[in-house]
Amino acid sequence: MSARLLWVLAGTGLLAVVSCGGRTPLAEGEGSGSGGYSGTGGGVGGVPIITGIGGAAGTFGAGGSGIGLGGMAGAPIGAGGTFGKGGAAGAAGSIGAGGGIVGCRSGAAAMGCPNLPLANEDVVDNMNDGDPFIPPINGRAGAWVSYHDATPNAKMFPDGLFVMSETGDACRCSAARATGGIFTIWGSGFSVGLGGPYNASAYRGVSFWARSTAGPTVIRVALPDINTDPSGGRCDPTGGAMGCFDHWGSRIMLGTDWIKVTIPFSSLSQELWGNLAPAFRADAVYSIQFNISVGSLFDLWVDDVALIR
Repeated sequence: MSARLLWVLAGTGLLAVVSCGGRTPLAEGEGSGSGGYSGTGGGVGGVPIITGIGGAAGTFGAGGSGIGLGGMAGAPIGAGGTFGKGGAAGAAGSIGAGGGIVGCRSGAAAMGCPNLPLANEDVVDNMNDGDPFIPPINGRAGAWVSYHDATPNAKMFPDGLFVMSETGDACRCSAARATGGIFTIWGSGFSVGLGGPYNASAYRGVSFWARSTAGPTVIRVALPDINTDPSGGRCDPTGGAMGCFDHWGSRIMLGTDWIKVTIPFSSLSQELWGNLAPAFRADAVYSIQFNISVGSLFDLWVDDVALIR
């Protein structure tokens, strides 16, 4: 995966990606001064380089490359790659608890990238760290997984835990991608866990960006809650009138272009074949699912999943 330049906002637990992929090297003499902060005119696009990134006296000499890729929230950013002519990147401080990655490229806003989070969106995962686990923010904990029925000869990738896929899009680094088919029993899908049960009553819906590069595809976005998920203990996992898995959800059609989808909790409904509940329990949600219609070949991408305040 491409090297990325990162910075840590001390005390906030917020980790932002400044660049993704190659960049034009800074001119010799620019870059960090002693202690890791940028000197006069240094930094990237005016953004200072925070303590712990940059050698004690090194410069970003011509031809310099970015630091090595950092870890997840709570993991240290390892000593990085060299910045070119001048000192090597110093060992960085650790990422604070609750850290997450909230951007893709330096200057994304100036580029007019549409996938930046809005003020009322609490990002669950933007996938740019490349791993299947979500940042532990606002009490959430979980991972991306795929699932499918036992249709003979049908295949799905990834099968189980996700490894995020690079998009090739200038405004985003990575996304959750699922490809495969054709499943004919009950189908297939993938989901992101929130921690069970997660209290999402402070929010009014979910949003995400998505596309289908296999052509128009119908998916059902579902939110298992305490009444429909087997973990809630209020439905029968073996089926019947009290059967589990009749989750509250909404169907959407995806095409080949990236689109932003917003689904209010008030628009969710059950499919009326399992354990029926009077209302969706936003205070006890287990995951956000992206379920694929039976009988479909699919190549789905999902990015920038958020809860809407």
